[in-house]
Amino acid sequence: MKKIRVAVCPTYHKMVESIDTEEYEFVKTGATAESLSLLMNNYADIVLAGRVLKPSETKLQSILVSEEGYSFLSDHSRMVMVKDLNRYDIYTNLDVALIKKLFSVEKVHQVDDVYESLDKGIVITSWENTDYARAEIVHVLQDSGEREPLSRRPTLYFSQAHAKEANDLKALLT
Repeated sequence: MKKIRVAVCPTYHKMVESIDTEEYEFVKTGATAESLSLLMNNYADIVLAGRVLKPSETKLQSILVSEEGYSFLSDHSRMVMVKDLNRYDIYTNLDVALIKKLFSVEKVHQVDDVYESLDKGIVITSWENTDYARAEIVHVLQDSGEREPLSRRPTLYFSQAHAKEANDLKALLT
């Protein structure tokens, strides 16, 4: 039986290390774009990524592994350490008290349309409200250099031909 190749983005390398299975082969990549390229060129069957697709990326079927996670956006791409988030004004359309608690930030402003605040600081919103045609990713890192897990949301991307295997993989990951 041919193993299902899963391209795994860096945020989830550790997640798959403990999975012992004959059905899947995990290929660790350096970024979501690299994983998607492997999928599009038939070097992978499924992608485990932490973000929604960008407008320039081919639309694929997807399954959420977990509902947890928030999208961090700005008017330009940047990297921010979790400990430095307090240096920024944060704009959100989510529960302000929850955002303050989760990310230990104080300057959190409630707004109706986060896209009107991109140039004022950092936006924290839901993944459903994320539009990479209007905003850029803010990469939030821990002191170790790894991504802040709550700044990502594990998602499986796949073609219709691998829908069953993607559903089975989700069960292994949760």
